[in-house]
Amino acid sequence: MKFKKLKLNSIKKKILLALLPLTIVLLLVLFLISFLSTKNLVDQEIANKLNYKLDNTISSIQDRLNKHSSIAVSVAKATETAGKQMSREQYAQILKSFVSSNTDTLGSGIWFEPYKYDSKTKYFGPYAYRDGDKITYTEDYATDEYDYPNQEWYKNGANVKENVAWSDAYYDEALKMTLL
Repeated sequence: MKFKKLKLNSIKKKILLALLPLTIVLLLVLFLISFLSTKNLVDQEIANKLNYKLDNTISSIQDRLNKHSSIAVSVAKATETAGKQMSREQYAQILKSFVSSNTDTLGSGIWFEPYKYDSKTKYFGPYAYRDGDKITYTEDYATDEYDYPNQEWYKNGANVKENVAWSDAYYDEALKMTLL
């Protein structure tokens, strides 16, 4: 195979040969600038969309928590108003109605201090919860074995100054499920 020797006998060829590397370098620089600018714009747009989505998610969660906490506040106010005058059946009915009013609420209960509901009853802790499509009432928490005044969730709620106290998730032995 023979290679022909490139003859640079014309000025035109010499100028083209001198400008070709410069043109290639300039095109590469323009490409790099365009790429970096586009990358920054895309990154900024992604960050803006993620922040918007995060803000919406936080707002949605906060709204749902507020609705859920309003049930606890409503149950507390109803209990303060009626207190010992309500029967066990009335407590069951009111708890079931509050739980059914919010689809995010798994359950709601009232736990009186020992012997405060009546002097003959040490533990009175009515609780209504979702069990599939139905709402079930139980007094499984009102036992000496469960001893709700010594449970962390009870202590947390008893020692809070706000209307509602949130606890960490825990496994509930009475219901056999993890609760928050």
